[in-house]
Amino acid sequence: MKHKHLSHLRRSRGFAVVVAAGLALGTVAACGSNDDAGTADGGDASSAGTTEAAGSTDSGGSNDSNGQDTSTEISGTVDWWGWAPVPAVAEELIAEFNKVYPNVTVNYKYHSWTDYVAAMAPAIRSDEAPDVFGLVSGGEGVGIASYGEYMHDLTAAAEAAAGPNWRDTVAPGYLAMEIRDDGAVVGLPFAGVAAGFGWVNQDMLDERGLTYPTNYDEWVSTCATLAEEDITCLAVGAARGDFMTIIETVRPFANSFDPTFFYGALQGERQWDDQVWVDTLTKVKQMYDDGIFPEDVLGILTSPDATNLFLQGKALLVATGSWYAQDTVKDMMIAAQEAAGVSNPEPFTILPVSYPDVAGLGNEPVWFGDTDYGLAITESSDNIPAAEALVTFMTLNPTAQQISVNLLQAMPVLVGMMPDFDAVELVNPEVQKPALEEMINKATSVTESRQFLMDTDCVNAVYDSIITVLDGSATPEESAQRLQQELG
Repeated sequence: MKHKHLSHLRRSRGFAVVVAAGLALGTVAACGSNDDAGTADGGDASSAGTTEAAGSTDSGGSNDSNGQDTSTEISGTVDWWGWAPVPAVAEELIAEFNKVYPNVTVNYKYHSWTDYVAAMAPAIRSDEAPDVFGLVSGGEGVGIASYGEYMHDLTAAAEAAAGPNWRDTVAPGYLAMEIRDDGAVVGLPFAGVAAGFGWVNQDMLDERGLTYPTNYDEWVSTCATLAEEDITCLAVGAARGDFMTIIETVRPFANSFDPTFFYGALQGERQWDDQVWVDTLTKVKQMYDDGIFPEDVLGILTSPDATNLFLQGKALLVATGSWYAQDTVKDMMIAAQEAAGVSNPEPFTILPVSYPDVAGLGNEPVWFGDTDYGLAITESSDNIPAAEALVTFMTLNPTAQQISVNLLQAMPVLVGMMPDFDAVELVNPEVQKPALEEMINKATSVTESRQFLMDTDCVNAVYDSIITVLDGSATPEESAQRLQQELG
């Protein structure tokens, strides 16, 4: 489709500090923003609006300044590109959208992540840009840092779709990452993600009469007991290439010593050679020596190596995040076990758990999160009204969001929304349902970003700081000093 010329667009490269509902976002040398991605093979899905339905603010319909419904007046074609959702889910979402907007045709083009980044780079600067596209938190690849100048301001559209208090309906930690340096809301979160915790095989503990450890000594004791059966305590990999998982595993240990340190260091408010980081690295090496980390942690990847170990029933804990919730669903757990090489799999109960208090200081665990997937509109689109209708429906409409949330693959972005647990078969609903509800409440209340402030240089430097201590090539003090020199 044709688009307007881009020469009139504001060209701003900076990304300022954003403060929203207690979430402070800043910058520090070499710690800027990083993309968060998934990969999959893709195709195309499209849907023409043919079903009639009455639009309203409650159902996601647009209203003009006089409060009159305009959903049937909006028409045309919208091209939507993304690496998520998968085509089958996109088709379901578009069908719901067309019940409210019957005169809008949506062409959804689904890419693998790698192909998506490669396609968007030239398209966004040309007449071939899609009307609507997916973006990541921060985003060196496809995000506000890279493409903010080409994005349409969605503030008015969000208010028209969900009312003047629409911001109060969205998880503040996710929304804060969609704001450009001029204050314009140029993206709306579609799905969230949280980390800073792991998943425990609760059946493994119950069958042995064990309880989940709460402090370091208990953790070491539990690991020693399980080691007698050749069971790994914490399934995690730190091989080069698996940068973020080991960082996100160690970050909670730093928070155990001082909940303000790690995020403060990312923001440039704390020094990386602070004693807190030295103590954290010292504890990490002790954890390796005491058998909490796998003996071959430096030679394996978290996915698939460590996750397969967990799914095979050979590990107590796996270091992942909110995205692992899908394996609480019985069919999903069985499919994952089969993919991990388990014959005749028996699904087991997994629960999200904060890591034990390794510092012994009694500090509350701090989880962190980002917008996992957001939606934006290209400023050059020749059908802004239809594009706005699609984006606000997918992100602010409870019907569309419920479809996404029920998959248990991403965190809700609407405050208070929960999966319809009657629509899914959990492995152990009596135990898992309250645990998942607690996890979702925590995930949508995060006050620290996950990867928003971490660019490639930052990730590499923090990763190396951890690895050089684990492999013994540097002392914690040497590693902390080197990290400060690189990022300070």
